Amino acid sequence: VLVVGKEGWNAGVIGIVASKLVEKYYRPTIVLSFDKEKGLAKGSARSIAGFDLFKNLSTCREILPHFGGHPMAAGMTLKLNDVDELRSRLNSLAKEQLKEEDLIPVSHIDARIDVKEITIETINELGQLSPYGVSNPKPKVLIDGANISTLRKIGADQSHLKLALEEEGTVIDGIGFGFGHLHDHISPSSKLSVIGE
Repeated sequence: VLVVGKEGWNAGVIGIVASKLVEKYYRPTIVLSFDKEKGLAKGSARSIAGFDLFKNLSTCREILPHFGGHPMAAGMTLKLNDVDELRSRLNSLAKEQLKEEDLIPVSHIDARIDVKEITIETINELGQLSPYGVSNPKPKVLIDGANISTLRKIGADQSHLKLALEEEGTVIDGIGFGFGHLHDHISPSSKLSVIGE
């Protein structure tokens, strides 16, 4: 379990940061903003499948005077002096509950589609399912074995991947944010499978 914190971190964005850390490292994560004057840490947590945040945080109630949430996300306030204890307890619990394979990211897809099925009308229909959130995640789709029409790195630091996939004369553009590093490992003549929203 990643438990990180620092004085002056904006409490309004730490939930987003926790989500990004889970995406990057695929570990349950707590991000804390330290208030040294009050001696408190205010935090936001995000989890992975197999590690129920609410249940595990509940075992630490005596050092968490204020917390709430559900299995995949939580918020909390605790004394600065208890942060190391929280980290230690949660990591002990994680070692008991999580197996090595639980730490491998899994992507759940809602549909396998062909490039020709992606139209403005389809996108508008999916938009009617919003608002998206924890209990109503954005649908994820798999395009399997499409031809690569174009493939290039974009962005000021070349960290993103822009591609066009083609099937039977239909082309769809896409961007893989943060996937620029894959560019040099993909042959333009290969078929590509992608998951997207």
